[in-house]
Amino acid sequence: MSDNKQNHLFSNVDPTMMEVINNAVNMLNTQKLNAFVGLNKYAKESGVVFIGDSITEGFPIHELLKSDKPMYNRGIAGDQTRDLQEKLQNVVLDLKPEKVFLLIGTNDPMDTDTPNEIVRRIEEICKSILSSLSEVKLYVLSVYPINPNEEVNKTTLQVMGARTNEIIQTINAGIRDMTANLKITFIDVYPLLLDANGELNATYTYDGLHLNAEGYMVVKEVIQNYL
Repeated sequence: MSDNKQNHLFSNVDPTMMEVINNAVNMLNTQKLNAFVGLNKYAKESGVVFIGDSITEGFPIHELLKSDKPMYNRGIAGDQTRDLQEKLQNVVLDLKPEKVFLLIGTNDPMDTDTPNEIVRRIEEICKSILSSLSEVKLYVLSVYPINPNEEVNKTTLQVMGARTNEIIQTINAGIRDMTANLKITFIDVYPLLLDANGELNATYTYDGLHLNAEGYMVVKEVIQNYL
């Protein structure tokens, strides 16, 4: 992750602290990727791989999901579509999985990149997986909704940045069309996480962006049908 990638995600952090956060995130993510590379040597082929950003990383797949195949969580917090493109060999292809669940896009700079640009990169990721793993079953999840209300955020950081549910819905519509064209499965979790006001249900999140256990239980009920 480059030094400027976090800037659009946090709106209440001064530049000096932002630099500290960027450096820490970059170091931590490099360590995570190196750990995955090391673990891949001991992984079994034909498993189930989950890839994406912090929302995937935080998904307790081994606690909530059941599968006859080994499951591997390769989500890395802060990753954007560009990051995943660069890491694809290490987090997916080397594992030679039978199934891949992809959730990515919420960290992309929605204030500078258009929804079409974000969807295009997701499509490139999908095509790379499909071309390298001819027998893989690829599932693409919708980007999850957010809740920008301050009372929902129980952390000290304002994590919304440039995200809006309107932009996310446009991205999801593009993902739906893209997956239909590629003849792969689109899993639309977005509406299941909404409250009556069309925002991420406050009972499913601790900061308006990331899910808590209750939120992941909603996702689990959907994902389990594909395992």
